[in-house]
Formats: sequence, C-alpha cells, structure tokens
Amino acid sequence: MKRILVAGGGIAGLSAAVFLSQKNNSVEIFEASSMPGGRARSFYDNHFGREIDNGQHLLMGCYRETLRFFQMIGANEGYYKQEQMSIPFVSERGYIQHLKSRTSLYPLNLLHAILDFGQLTLTERFRVGKLIASLWFLDLSKKKDIPVLKWLRNNNSGENELETLWKPLVVSTMNTPIESASFVIFANVLKEIFLKGSEGSKPVITRKGLSSLYVTSAIQYLKERSGKINFSEAVKGVVFQGDKITLIKTTKRELTPFDEVVFAIPPHALKRIEGIPERLPGGSLDFNYSTIITVFLKITNNPLKEELYSLVKSGIHWVFNHGDMLSAVISCADDWASLDSGKIIRRTKNEISKYLGVKEEEFTNAKVIKEKRATILSGVERGPKISLLNIAENAYIIGDWTIPNLPATIETGVLSARRLSNILL
Repeated sequence: MKRILVAGGGIAGLSAAVFLSQKNNSVEIFEASSMPGGRARSFYDNHFGREIDNGQHLLMGCYRETLRFFQMIGANEGYYKQEQMSIPFVSERGYIQHLKSRTSLYPLNLLHAILDFGQLTLTERFRVGKLIASLWFLDLSKKKDIPVLKWLRNNNSGENELETLWKPLVVSTMNTPIESASFVIFANVLKEIFLKGSEGSKPVITRKGLSSLYVTSAIQYLKERSGKINFSEAVKGVVFQGDKITLIKTTKRELTPFDEVVFAIPPHALKRIEGIPERLPGGSLDFNYSTIITVFLKITNNPLKEELYSLVKSGIHWVFNHGDMLSAVISCADDWASLDSGKIIRRTKNEISKYLGVKEEEFTNAKVIKEKRATILSGVERGPKISLLNIAENAYIIGDWTIPNLPATIETGVLSARRLSNILL
C-alpha cells in the first residue's frame, strides 16, 4: 500500500484520487477552498431556489474519460447522452436549423448532419464536409501550427461559414479567438468530435448541478476506500532531498512520510508553492488565460422546447434550457468582463429575447458568474510547455492544462489523471 497525497480537489485532483485509490492505496486530498470541484462545481443559490453551476459546462460524447469516470463512481444517472446529435442553431430573426444526425450509421451520420444544415448554402456545406474529412489521415505531428482563421482562409472558407459555424465552434471548445487559436489543437478537437465514431458528436445533458453530479459521488467513493479530503488547507511549500520530495508544508501542518505527491492545481497556483517553480524550466508556468461568463436567468412561462441552443452571430454562444431557468454562456468573454453585472444581464436578456422570442418581463431573477481564469488560451504560441510531468522521483503535475495537444476542459483534466494512474498503478 502506498500513501499518496493530492494537492487540489478540482476535477483533475478528484479523478486522480479515485483512480489511485485502487489497489488499496491510501489517498489524501488537500483543497485550498472550503468546497471541492474547482471550476467544475455547483452551489445552492437561495434566490433561484436550486443548485447552479459555477459556470455552465457543455459536455460531449467525445469526453470519453470523463464519462468513464462518472460511471466508475456511480454518477451515470446524473446525465444522459442524446441518441442522435441534434443542436439547434438560431439566427437573429429566430429561424432555427438543426445540425442533426438522421442515422446512427457512422460516418453517414456526420455527412447527413452537414449536408442538411440549412444555415449554410449547399456549396458551403460541401466545403465544410470536405474540410473535416481531410483531417482523417492528416498527421498533425508533422504540421506546422498556424491560426485556425488562416487555415480556414487557406481552404476558401467564406464569411458565412466562419460566423455561423467555425467561430462558435472554436470559441466554445477552445475559449480562444479564432484569429489566434491553434490549428493543431482545433484539428484534434474536430477529430475527437467527428472522426472517432458516432458517439463523439452527441451532446451530454446533465440532470443536476456538477457537484451533485460527480463531486459528491467521488468523495463518497474515496471515503468507502478510506480516502480523505481536507478543505481550506492549501499546500504552500515542499522540501526536496535529492530527487525526492520528503516534506509537504500546508497552511495547517507538515506532512511526512509519503510515497507519491500529485499536484493537481493550475499554473498560477503552482507558482505560489515554495520549492516548485525553481524545479521547472523558465516560463513553464507562464500562460495567458481567457474568461468565460455565465448568466443565469430565472424564468416564468418558459416557451422553449429544446435543451440547448446555439445563437448564430451573437455574442452569446450557448443558451441552456433548465425549465425554470436559462443559462447563457459567453466564451472568450474578456470584452464582457469589464462590464458590470447589470449591463451584462441587460445585454443577455436582449439577445435571448431577439433570438428566442422570450419576453424580457418573463425573467424574474438573474445572476452573473465571471470566471476570469476559466481556461488557458489555446493559441499557436501555447506550445507543449508542460505535459504530464514527473518533477521529482515521487512527484507529478497534472491538470487540464498539461495535455498540450488538446484544449483545457473537464475532459483533459480527467485524461491527465488517467494517464498518471497508468504510470503509478
């Protein structure tokens, strides 16, 4: 049996702890905040009378490691996957056209979805289909990276394709402007969604808040295996002897002995841990971040029938329908971040009214959540600064930002934990 310490109780830390608790390992988590889940958690809001997420997340069938993790901890009843991909795209005048699979036969489902997508002309649809298909046999390890916009321009994509499909897809999956987003990372995203089987493109709809969905289940899973989680206790320093960490300093105590240490915290937090930055190459923890804003709107007499909507050529990229509440997501929201909550709410209400026909007087309450460090930017300049990294003989860094060929998401957080468990177990 090993004693394994995990710094960070977000999605990466929790999933790592779950995976590492196998084979009777003793796992203990140290979480700096008073609640686990990190950027992928929820809380009860008295004004809404329900649990809401700390930022609305869109899950997809290509989140394969995440869905396996949910099943492992018994959280599979907290969500469901669409039987066939069906995403309504809404124009400013309220015209709705679905990007929809009409067959389960792969890859015909992808072909049908694109060719039936009425927001694009027939010529544009063929061009989109051809462009995605061209990635099938492309070896991205041999491609020089360029901005996504340049790649699309090089392939003759027009303004309507850019504004209707490509730009929303880039900012939603990468939280990075299309002008600077990495083509290599985006191509990997497209491959995961469209080119690895019919399941990847299906939206995954959650039935409850993220904490109820997986955080509570993960903690229960750990407790049943004698795992521990300590809240409001941050790791603040480490002591090395040779190539091993022999002492962990937290805000409450000092810890020794142990077998392995896992750091599942973002780069800006790692910078603050005494003894860590100097062990890494210069600039390894220097990243630029991008904001995501979620606006929650309580609603009466909700006329909407779909579970989610993509607003075409709008500053709001997604609207999720929770029955008595809508949540609007603005990715790449740095321009919105400087606005006060009142102005953001007014602008959001106006957009939803214009696109979806919901009368503004139907909204009875509103809440804005700004996550200014929602993700690191997945730009061309990002590069593989840190992959799953063994920083000492007994210490590892994981997290959504440590998988350099994919954007920072819930899936890459879990994926980094899975890769670590494959090494240590």
